[in-house]
Amino acid sequence: MKCDAIDFHVIPEKQQAIHARLENWAAWVKPRQSWPVHPMFRQCRSNAWQWHPPEHRPTCDTQDAVRLEKIIGTMPEPFRTALRWWYVFPIPPWRARKYFATTTEGLDRLVKDARTMLANLSQ
Repeated sequence: MKCDAIDFHVIPEKQQAIHARLENWAAWVKPRQSWPVHPMFRQCRSNAWQWHPPEHRPTCDTQDAVRLEKIIGTMPEPFRTALRWWYVFPIPPWRARKYFATTTEGLDRLVKDARTMLANLSQ
């Protein structure tokens, strides 16, 4: 089995700030899946008794996410789609390589260039 030599989860030090903002943007943009409730309410939980402490979910900065969404919408096509692939719709890298018609190194370079471009545009 062939293994890619590129680790896509390594973020360069100078892109850590924009990566954190993009993670916030992805939490805001990602489509939510609603779980259907059974017609007989088998999966329904009563809120009458709270036997466990409430869950604290991480919140996102919606204003910054909207700003990034507007900027990403104006970016050129391969960069915009690369960011959406990386953060919102994670498909396997081999499928993304076929979509972008590039190599693994080219795909890594495309994502890093898109982050750099977004960092420069958002200042």
